[in-house]
Amino acid sequence: MLDLFKDFFYIEGTPILKGVLPFEILKELDYFISRCREIKNHPLAELRRHRNAGKNSYQVSIPTNLLMDSFLLSFLIRMGELYIGVSNLENRNVRINNIENHHDGYDLWVNFSYKGDINPSHTHAGSLSGVIYYQNDGQETYFTSGPTLVGNCGDIIMFPSNFGHGVREKITDNERITLSFNLNVINN
Repeated sequence: MLDLFKDFFYIEGTPILKGVLPFEILKELDYFISRCREIKNHPLAELRRHRNAGKNSYQVSIPTNLLMDSFLLSFLIRMGELYIGVSNLENRNVRINNIENHHDGYDLWVNFSYKGDINPSHTHAGSLSGVIYYQNDGQETYFTSGPTLVGNCGDIIMFPSNFGHGVREKITDNERITLSFNLNVINN
């Protein structure tokens, strides 16, 4: 497990863990984005819209069947365990946040952002949260008591869910695509 995370590091003076996704998981994201784009472009897209803080043009949860059959889910759980310093593989200490009795299912969603979109400072549900940068267009993620980051394709960050962060208004015309997630720490 440690080889997957050997180049991950905490940004100095912050609780932000940063790294790069393995190539194989980035290829999974290509398919996830394609499926989520199909949902976004569907005539009934409004029914599947993920409601959240801020204003992104469209947010949609990754379909549960794709998530449950992915390496990404296992990667996020292991990254959460690395974050809290647990390496006992017999007892899972991290789970993805589950929104029971709601079409969103699990707390892993895609953000499609365009010119004029904004995500003001906010916090998340759960214990640990994060962002995966897929197509960032140079947009900065800022933290209310920390740095400003510009993620590249495949970069991933994780931080405590109550750590305030946001994205300023998008001023360029290019599409920005990120994924956000929430994890829960259990038995810790």
